Amino acid sequence: MKFVYCMAILSGFAGLCFAADAAPSSDTNANADAPEIVWHSDYGKAMTEAQNRNRMLFIYFCDPEGKDPCNRFKAETLFDPSVRRKLQEYVCVQIPLKGTIKMQGEDVVLLEHDAFAEMLGRPGIAIVDFRSTDAPLRGSVVSTFPITHKLWYTPERMIVILDLPPGTLTQRTLIYAVRIHPDKPLSTDG
Repeated sequence: MKFVYCMAILSGFAGLCFAADAAPSSDTNANADAPEIVWHSDYGKAMTEAQNRNRMLFIYFCDPEGKDPCNRFKAETLFDPSVRRKLQEYVCVQIPLKGTIKMQGEDVVLLEHDAFAEMLGRPGIAIVDFRSTDAPLRGSVVSTFPITHKLWYTPERMIVILDLPPGTLTQRTLIYAVRIHPDKPLSTDG
């Protein structure tokens, strides 16, 4: 059922804009060799680009004022050079926590839509699969990772998220859990 909601939400908008902070450029030497992340602020345009380029859509739900944990997550994880390099394979969009979309003429808070229920209304990331060419994955939310001060994603864990294989939300979440397990089981890599 969630796939149906997701397809309705992903295919029903045009010209949807959000005011969002662009990623600040960093002048530190550590980040000089990593490309800047291109952050879209228009969900509809980002979704269309992801569809046209057959790429995953990386959605960052955050506080538009950059308060913690959003500010810390950006600085410590999203601006990490290895994460920035990996995000070049994605279409990235930054959406305010209360960012709205038009659905059937009504304003709907995107983060409150059923397709993003696992975000629990929190800041964090979601990934929509436009890399897969066939249903049921194409157009589906395949990753949700809300963040809090206790529920944290380091650059190393973010790389694991960005490298997950194709699969449903449940499959990818289970693979993530196995890959970050302290015992380092090999069962997800063959």
